[in-house]
Amino acid sequence: MSQTVDKPIELRGEPYLLFQELMASKPPRKVLEVSIEGPAGTGKSFAIGVILYALMNQFPGIRILIVRKTRTSLTEAFLKTWEENVLPEGEPMLAGPARKQRLSYEHENGSRMVVGGLDNASRLYSTDYDVVYVQEAFEISEDEWQQFRRALRNWGNKKLNFQLLLADTNPDAPGHWLNQRCLNGVTRRIRTKHENNPILYDAKARAWTPEGSAYIESLDQLTGVRKRRLRFGEWCAAEGLVWENFDRNIHVVPAPSDYRQFKWFIAGMDWGYTDPGTIEVFGVDHERRIFLLEEYYYVQRPIEWWADRITSVARDLRDRDKRDETDPNNQGLVVVVCDPSRPDAIQLCNDYLSREGFPRIARPADNTRTTTGRGDLAGLDLVRSGFTVQADGIPKIRLSSTALKSGRDEILASKRKPCSLIEELPEYTFLKRDDGRPTRDYTDPKAADHGCDPLRYVANYVWRHDHSNEPAKPRFNPNSYAAMLGFEETFEEEDWIEGVDY
Repeated sequence: MSQTVDKPIELRGEPYLLFQELMASKPPRKVLEVSIEGPAGTGKSFAIGVILYALMNQFPGIRILIVRKTRTSLTEAFLKTWEENVLPEGEPMLAGPARKQRLSYEHENGSRMVVGGLDNASRLYSTDYDVVYVQEAFEISEDEWQQFRRALRNWGNKKLNFQLLLADTNPDAPGHWLNQRCLNGVTRRIRTKHENNPILYDAKARAWTPEGSAYIESLDQLTGVRKRRLRFGEWCAAEGLVWENFDRNIHVVPAPSDYRQFKWFIAGMDWGYTDPGTIEVFGVDHERRIFLLEEYYYVQRPIEWWADRITSVARDLRDRDKRDETDPNNQGLVVVVCDPSRPDAIQLCNDYLSREGFPRIARPADNTRTTTGRGDLAGLDLVRSGFTVQADGIPKIRLSSTALKSGRDEILASKRKPCSLIEELPEYTFLKRDDGRPTRDYTDPKAADHGCDPLRYVANYVWRHDHSNEPAKPRFNPNSYAAMLGFEETFEEEDWIEGVDY
C-alpha cells in the first residue's frame, strides 16, 4: 500500500454501489461493459478516478488503460482530476513527468495505468489490459469501443474476477450507439445526478452549496437540446434539424492513415473572435467525396493567428511524406473558401500564403442560395445530400473522429458550448415559427453554426465548382486572330465570359 496522507473521499448514488460491487470482485468471471452517464458536473470523472485508484490498490499488478479521443483533451480533463482531486498528497505515482508528457502511472505494487489518445491509437490496441476507461465515450465510434473490448484479455490477477470496459458520457442523441447498447442490455447503465457531487450539493443540509447554486444557474441559462442533455441528463434529439440525416454512427469515423487516397485538398474558414473562428480542412477523393481531416475551432484568436494557421496547413499538406509526388493527380491545398463578410481577412490570408511561396488561394465563398427561399444558406441542400449513404455504402461526407487536432477550446468547454463541427451538427436547427414548426428559410440564430458554415462553403465549391485539375481557360477565343497568332496569355475562370470574342 502506498504511504500517503489520507484525504476524505465521498462517493454517492449509483457510482458508490458500483464501487462496492467491484471492490468485492463479485461479478462473474467475464468482461463487463459499464457506462456512467449523467448531466454535466455530476462528478462522473471523479467517481471513476476513485474506483480506478481503489482497483490499483486492491489488485496488485493490474493493467489499466485511460483513453480519450485526443491526448490533449485527456491531459486537461481526467488527468487533472486524477492528480489534483483523487490521488492523495504524497502519492508516489505523482513522481516523474508532468501530466502532458505522461505515458503511464506506476503503482509501487506493480499496478500500471497507461494513458493515451485516439489520435495515436495504434500502440494502445496491441496491449492486454484488465480495465479500459474511455472518457467522453460519445466522441468515439462503436468500432473503436469494440476494439478496446478486445484488448481486455490480461486476466493476470487471479483475485480479479472480471475485466472491465468503462465509459463516462453526457447524454447525446437517442440513436447513439452507446445508448442503444444500454437499451439492448449489452452495456450496464449507471446514472449520476448533480446531488452526487459533494462540491455542488451538501447532503447533510440537503441544499446546494454556493458553488452548486452558481453552477446550476449557469446550466439553466442553456437552451434547447443542450439544456435537456447537460442540465437534466436526457438522451434527446433537437427538433427541426437542418441536416436530420447526420448520424454520428455513420459519418464520424477514424482518421485515414494514408492521404494518397485524396486527389486534392480544400479548406473552409469562418471568422470570429468573441464567437468562434474556424478552419476545416477536407480531402477530396476521385469520387469527389469529402473527408474532414483537420479542424481548428477557437475564440479570441486574432485574424493574424488564422492567417498563420492556414499557411501552416498549406505547408503541412505540401510536405507530407506520405504523399506520392510522382502522381500528377495528387495536389496539395488548392483553395480556401472563406466567409465573404471579411474581404480584409481574406486578403491577409493571401498575403501570408504568398510570403511562403503559395498561390493566393483564399477566396470568398459563394454564399447565395440557388434554390427558392431567403437568407445566405447556400449549400444546405448539398450537405444534406452529402450525408446520404451512397450505393456503395459510403456517404459523400465523412468526418474524422480526431479532426480537432489541438483539443477543445477551454473557454467554450467551460461554458458548455459546442467546440467542434461534430458537436454542432446535432443542434443545428431551423428557426421555429410561433406555432413551433420550423421555417426552413432561416436557421436558428441561437444555434452554433461556426463549423456548419465552412462545411456549406466547401460542399458548395466542391460539388458546384470543381476547379481541382482544370486547365486554364484560353485568354482568347479559339477562332480569334489573337489565338491564331499564337498568343498564350491566360486568365482566371471567373474572368471568362462565354460568347465574348477575346
